Amino acid sequence: MGDDIQLRKKRGGTPSITEADIERYKDVFKMFDKNKNGRISLAELGDVLASIGQLKTSDVELQTVMDELDSTRSGGLQLRDFSKLMTCTDGPSRTEEYREVFRVLDKDGDGFISAEDLRAVLVPLGERLSLEDVVEMIKLADKEGNGMVDEEEFIEIMNKECD
Repeated sequence: MGDDIQLRKKRGGTPSITEADIERYKDVFKMFDKNKNGRISLAELGDVLASIGQLKTSDVELQTVMDELDSTRSGGLQLRDFSKLMTCTDGPSRTEEYREVFRVLDKDGDGFISAEDLRAVLVPLGERLSLEDVVEMIKLADKEGNGMVDEEEFIEIMNKECD
């Protein structure tokens, strides 16, 4: 993985990050900060990287990423550090990233994200959501009214969230 995570840098040599970027990743940060201490630990960082496609990450690789991003040298990533990771990770285009996330959320591989699929991913991450809550989330993106979200609907709602 070592070479897979590269931070994009502005001309000045520092990773670019805005307050809007930080706001965008607040909820995601909270989801991975399982012990709610305001920092993402080394173990929690492994979960973050797995969620963005870096599935096999050794402790040494995790420590390298932590050392690169931990601006306070506290042994954990604060929200600003986490946002830097999320906004500055080189890799596929935003749409391709969303397609990959869609495939992860489509637990049964049928080309749709159902409420059950989404809940199966969110509950192990510590989200306390009833099936009814998840059904409401699905309705927000479900333009066809079939109770499920297809890939294009998912990409469209994700692009709205990030714009």
